Amino acid sequence: MDKLNTYFVPLEKTLLPEYLSSGFIGLTSSIEPDSDIQSLSFPKVSVVGSIDEITHDLCLEITSVKSAIPAKKKTFKYLMLDGPIAISNIKKIIFFDQKTKDNFIASFSMLPDLPIELFEFEVREKTSKLKRSRVLPPASKITQRALHVNHLTSLNIAVVGLYKKLNIDFNYSSKITGSTPFEICYELTEKVLDEVQLSKKIQEYEFQLLRLYIFSLKKLGISDNGELINIKFSSQEIIKEMTLHASSQKPIRFVTHEETINPVIPRILDKTQNILIGIESPSELGDKDRVLQRSIFLACISDNQESLDHHINSLNAGKTVAAIAEFLTLFRDKTNYLAGSLWRNNRDELDKYLMLSENIANSSNYSVISSLEQNLNGFGSQSKLLINGIEIASKEIKPDPELMIVVERLKSFKFNPKPGPNDSIQINVQNNGLKVPITLSMMPCSVTKEKRNLIINALIPNSANLFDKKSSRAQLLEIIHSHMVSIGIIGNNLEISRSQLADTLDRDELQHHIELIAAAYTEILNKFSLS
Repeated sequence: MDKLNTYFVPLEKTLLPEYLSSGFIGLTSSIEPDSDIQSLSFPKVSVVGSIDEITHDLCLEITSVKSAIPAKKKTFKYLMLDGPIAISNIKKIIFFDQKTKDNFIASFSMLPDLPIELFEFEVREKTSKLKRSRVLPPASKITQRALHVNHLTSLNIAVVGLYKKLNIDFNYSSKITGSTPFEICYELTEKVLDEVQLSKKIQEYEFQLLRLYIFSLKKLGISDNGELINIKFSSQEIIKEMTLHASSQKPIRFVTHEETINPVIPRILDKTQNILIGIESPSELGDKDRVLQRSIFLACISDNQESLDHHINSLNAGKTVAAIAEFLTLFRDKTNYLAGSLWRNNRDELDKYLMLSENIANSSNYSVISSLEQNLNGFGSQSKLLINGIEIASKEIKPDPELMIVVERLKSFKFNPKPGPNDSIQINVQNNGLKVPITLSMMPCSVTKEKRNLIINALIPNSANLFDKKSSRAQLLEIIHSHMVSIGIIGNNLEISRSQLADTLDRDELQHHIELIAAAYTEILNKFSLS
């Protein structure tokens, strides 16, 4: 484990709420904040090695694996620590006056965006007789990742929410080196929609609507000179900004190229505006079609998580629509505007999210991967979510309800069903003195994606060569025809199988499928002396 260095961070007491709210030392979170040596040098942090050198009214005791170095500006006597540095590195908040400390806690402890209760406060006697220097810190070069480090935290919180609501495989890596949360949000949404089983394909105009949504958030959140605008946008402001750009007669440059707005988008935004002000009524928002359009609509009419939850329930939003709408809603706000229950119920949870963002801000990559481990002693599985290789969340995936119905029916036949790979069921069937290993699994129906087939199959090892000779091939076809099973080749193995729509399968039909597979398997083994 790397050695931790201890430093003391001087700051103005009026800026402490700013940094606790933003999550990072030197990063302000209000509209018109004061400034001090930390905000002026962000993302670098000005530190000293001893508390005796502190001339300010308060300081933070922090630990870091990084080593501070002297400032390039010789007249600035503080050491400089490369940042951004999350408030998770704070061990103590130190005041030099009891009254000042008590007043601070009394004034700010009830504010929802300040996690004051998660930090240790201390009062020490000031021993320094030094006068405070008026020399300002040298300006720091700031990367886009560091500039948006608060937004990265919101993005990570949104990703965890998406992961918990959708049982899909996450395997994403940012296409652009050093990409901002805006590009990542678009790419991730595109990736998730590609993984989800949808009844209808997402239309191109829906992706353009998503690009317009993200483009408008960027316009609202960043000034023309590249500075952050620390305000929370209302749903009215977001729709107004989107409408402004959608009505442009000129092409708009989104991420990498200019685009002409599809004529259907202004009409969608007009309808959204009418619904928001009560002129029109919204329809229900199921998952059958226009999933992305409906998700963006929900995000646009919701000012916050509570408002979104209300709309999801009142409009009967589908599972996928609701999950993506929540992702797009959480992503757009700074963490100080998000409910603490989403990400900082305790110090460990706070540290987990902020240290992850600190790590990402110092990296050029952004990746999201979910790993799946099957339960050894039962059906279902355990999943872990890793962002940039760091575990950020986990969940237990309950067994498929339709699959568990099959399990119970198999038990009623006195079989002993066991979990197999990829959420399958494995049983051994005795037939004419032979043990037939049969696997049962759910697969999407090729005719309608809203239904699934139960596949019942058995593999006969090292027998694919039976198809090579005309005589053995003819005998195989005769057997599968008489037992009404399908046959295929997987590697060097023969696969025999049957299938039926899962929601129409009854107990007797299941037993019949298993008997046919077992009979065909046994006859093939005996016919070709494979046992």
